[in-house]
Amino acid sequence: MPLPAGQGITGCPIADELYDNKDSETVKAFLAEYLDPDRRIVIVTDLAPGYPRIFDEIFGDNVVHQLCLLHLNKLIASKIPGKRNY
Repeated sequence: MPLPAGQGITGCPIADELYDNKDSETVKAFLAEYLDPDRRIVIVTDLAPGYPRIFDEIFGDNVVHQLCLLHLNKLIASKIPGKRNY
């Protein structure tokens, strides 16, 4: 599973790592390695349900969490019956 971190102004990656899983301990270790919990940040993720709890635990009020529109659109499309091409 890829876990990327990017810089919002330049769009340049800060870090991109591949892991065998995305369990909470793996995500916490990745975030602790590359991001400062005392700085205000924005994180965009897929719809994995564990992220909000992890972000609150590490960053508290210093995080803005947004959902990836691609993943959200795929979820919506998967709920519509019939043939889909996405």
